[in-house]
Amino acid sequence: AAKTAFKGIDMGMNAAAKHQDAHYEHKKAIDIEAIKADADLEKFKYGLSADVIKRIGGLTAAAIITYFVAKHAVPKIIDYIAGKPTLAQETSLLTMNEKIQMWLYNSAPDRSMDDVVFEPVIAAHMNQIADSVKTTVENNDFFSHMLLYGPPGTGKTLVAKTIASTTGLEYIYFAASSLEQFTEDEALSKLTQLFEFAKNSKKKLMIVIDEAEILFANRAHKMSDKTRKLLTHILTYTGTETRDFMMVLLTNRPQDLDEAALSRCDHKIEIAAPGYEQRKGIVKLYLNKILVKASIIKPEAKKLEKAKNYVLNIRNSKPIFIQPELINDSLIEEITKKTDGFVGRDISKLMISILANVRTSKARILTKEIIDAVVKQKVEQKHKEASGFLNLSKSAAAA
Repeated sequence: AAKTAFKGIDMGMNAAAKHQDAHYEHKKAIDIEAIKADADLEKFKYGLSADVIKRIGGLTAAAIITYFVAKHAVPKIIDYIAGKPTLAQETSLLTMNEKIQMWLYNSAPDRSMDDVVFEPVIAAHMNQIADSVKTTVENNDFFSHMLLYGPPGTGKTLVAKTIASTTGLEYIYFAASSLEQFTEDEALSKLTQLFEFAKNSKKKLMIVIDEAEILFANRAHKMSDKTRKLLTHILTYTGTETRDFMMVLLTNRPQDLDEAALSRCDHKIEIAAPGYEQRKGIVKLYLNKILVKASIIKPEAKKLEKAKNYVLNIRNSKPIFIQPELINDSLIEEITKKTDGFVGRDISKLMISILANVRTSKARILTKEIIDAVVKQKVEQKHKEASGFLNLSKSAAAA
């Protein structure tokens, strides 16, 4: 019996030992699998990740290069192809494509000093400046810069463009407010492109800067770092004499200009709101330029002209008819008296509105009734605008 008991104990111990060995082997197998997993993870971290990092680095470098090419190289390429700086909002510099389009659509501008009506003293001064600029171009002398200031709509931009076109200059026009859409670096780059283009252009240029008080703001007043840097940058390009370009500043706030900007302008001319005689001349000018011109019956187009109009779908406007002896000195005097306070832009829009009313009438006849109705409407509108602005000013002052 004792032997049998001991035998049972031995068998139990052997079974327990075997179970323990099996458990150890199972645990060992699990540990080995864990070690392999850790090894694979380390291999992924230090092996595969290096390859991935290289690829990501390559893509990042390509993206950075693409960004800088798009930001810096592409604008210069566009400037070269187009033949003009991207900052130019309007220019007489035309690409071959634009010249062809201008010929096709008969849209070439026809300007002369007769298109601008001045007071006699200012007219004489402007003609003298135009002659001086023309002589400068012909003799390759140093240019003088100019400031034109006065209320909105008095024709400052028209004066600058007319001087350019009558003296052999090409012009580039932009408003200083257009720089606000760009970052500081982009705006500096745009200005650099413009003035470097002007320095290296084969043609003599007039750079017309509208809203000059924004770009040439007085440094004695508070201004942003961006504005200060732009001002400093442009002053470096205009601080010495040049045979390459003439700069014309336009503003209705000359008191806000920096002293350095004022010192660069040899000519400072006020283009004020027109007096009675000047306004009378402007009324006569636009009566003829807009209404009388619209009544001229054009001769029948030649075959080439007809073919061009057909291909481009160009339709000539139908002429209007003017009542006999309607446009005379008496009518001009009457309109001039009623439009006190109007500037050139107001009078131009007045004549365009009269023409639009005539065209919408069935008979397309310009009558005294149409003129009176439109003049009355525009005068009332002008008075409402003036009173509205005055009320706003009073409210702001009270606040």
